[in-house]
Amino acid sequence: MLNHKRFGTLGLIDICSPFTRGQLSLVYHQKKVLEYALENNHDYQGNAEESLYWIDRLIQGFAIEEKIVLYHLAKRNWKIDEDYFIINFSAPDQLLDEDLLKMYCRKVKTILNQGIAFTFENAIISILRKKDYLLSNPDLLNQLDQLADLFGLNFGISMFLPTFTEIKTAYIQSKVALTEGLKKNPHQTHHFFADCYATHLVHSLSDTTSLKSICHPKIQQLRLYDEKNNTDLIYNLTTYLQNGRNIQHTADKLFIHRNTLTYRLEKIEKILELPLDDEKNFLHLYFSCILVDYL
Repeated sequence: MLNHKRFGTLGLIDICSPFTRGQLSLVYHQKKVLEYALENNHDYQGNAEESLYWIDRLIQGFAIEEKIVLYHLAKRNWKIDEDYFIINFSAPDQLLDEDLLKMYCRKVKTILNQGIAFTFENAIISILRKKDYLLSNPDLLNQLDQLADLFGLNFGISMFLPTFTEIKTAYIQSKVALTEGLKKNPHQTHHFFADCYATHLVHSLSDTTSLKSICHPKIQQLRLYDEKNNTDLIYNLTTYLQNGRNIQHTADKLFIHRNTLTYRLEKIEKILELPLDDEKNFLHLYFSCILVDYL
């Protein structure tokens, strides 16, 4: 290695007699063949990555002049105010060899070739634009799953951030998605931050305060009613609040008749002794419905 780059030399020694013109010609030909092979070998080319110091600094939270960010993005025909997201490939329970990581990174680039991929903190980070990759595309997600399975990796996917300068936030979200996602479903390869948001929020709160103290006591009472009577009123209430308190949408979601839902909501109101259409109660009730599962 020289300056963190692989290099090599071809050497000749004339032990018995001086080299002939033909022998030198063969060596020269071999040199040109090796150069051509290296120039057209994509795995080798992957070692010569562009300098990404500016991204490293952004992810670590250091200030970078906007003109520097704009300069580097312009080289890729990217704009600073576009929707970006991060996919974070890693093996959380093991420390990977740096050369192995780089090899994995080159393979990631073959699939996500319109993004920026690099190694960072025992992981492979891929920064992508929403306009270039639709994660709703099952073929793309399947390709990434297969690649991750092959290398024994998992990957976390951040939400879309509306500016490149928020890459640090996207990186944190991708790490959280991995951590929380693997706890919930260790056999799944990919994990979205959006799916882990509520769990992450609850765990973060539990580190600083008592969850029981911020959960509405009437929701705790409703949970006891469900357990005693083998009902699912909390689930009905949560779905109702998630659907903007729309009776028909909620009934469709629960696969029940709207009259059945109306009856259940009336029962919930009696137990809670609170009107469900009161805006002041909405956030406390909804968040408490989430919290109660962690008590």
